[in-house]
Amino acid sequence: MSEESYKHVADYVKPIIDLSEQERIQWLDNQRWIGYGMAKTIIEKLNWRLNLKPSDRMPNLLIYGDTNNGKTTIVKQFALRNHSKENERTGILEYPVMYMQMPPSPEESRFYDSMLNILKAPYRQRDSISRKQNQAITMMHNLGVKLLIIDEFHHMLIGHKTKQRLLLQSIKYLSNELRIPIVTVGTDDALRAIRVIPQISNRFEQIELPKWQSNDDFRRLLASFEKVLPIKLPSQLSGQEISRKIYSMCEGNIGELSTLLNEVTTEAIKSGDEKITLSLLDKIKWVQPVTKIG
Repeated sequence: MSEESYKHVADYVKPIIDLSEQERIQWLDNQRWIGYGMAKTIIEKLNWRLNLKPSDRMPNLLIYGDTNNGKTTIVKQFALRNHSKENERTGILEYPVMYMQMPPSPEESRFYDSMLNILKAPYRQRDSISRKQNQAITMMHNLGVKLLIIDEFHHMLIGHKTKQRLLLQSIKYLSNELRIPIVTVGTDDALRAIRVIPQISNRFEQIELPKWQSNDDFRRLLASFEKVLPIKLPSQLSGQEISRKIYSMCEGNIGELSTLLNEVTTEAIKSGDEKITLSLLDKIKWVQPVTKIG
């Protein structure tokens, strides 16, 4: 079948459909970007902050919502779009967006260890916190970091209250010294974490990434997903019956939806059906998200 026949998928997916079964299945593991409405809104908020002129009180952002619901995918996509590159005029490496994760044990020293590891800076673990902090600030300034993203921010709550406050104050200090916005990302617990110090939390705009509802927006999301699935026949995932079935299986969680569609697409390729059907959805061994958590 020629690529011209694959009108149901995006142009960059068409050549993939003619690969072997195994190659198509492996290709499903690639990161896919689905630019749905809320994702675009968050990207716009990040872009606005990235392009702000430095000031003494930069507007920060907290992105929160259920686990596995697309928050990390969005901020990583943004970081990828603004990856480090060499300035053509000066020849200096620029690193506009820095992405990191909050360490599982939220202590100032480990926080700066993680930061220095990302910056590929030599340091000694026994160095003082102030030394690590100064080293991180110097490197971030030299690399032209304009925006810092801290994912898994809810890990803040694992530490003692005193350590939480110290780390929050340290993050505030980073923002003040570098005059850059800070973006924190996490579950609903990230809201509690940022509120440990009210004077800091009021610097953060808060935006929730909610679960999807079974509505027209969800059906449009399914139509977008269908365009990046390497199968030969259209599945009409936005249809009423099949969209309701898919919604009931993923329960409005976009991470679960992506995994589900990968599994059923794999079955569609192996079986030779080359499209997703209600019977294929019934055939795969799928564990409901709520069961997985419980």
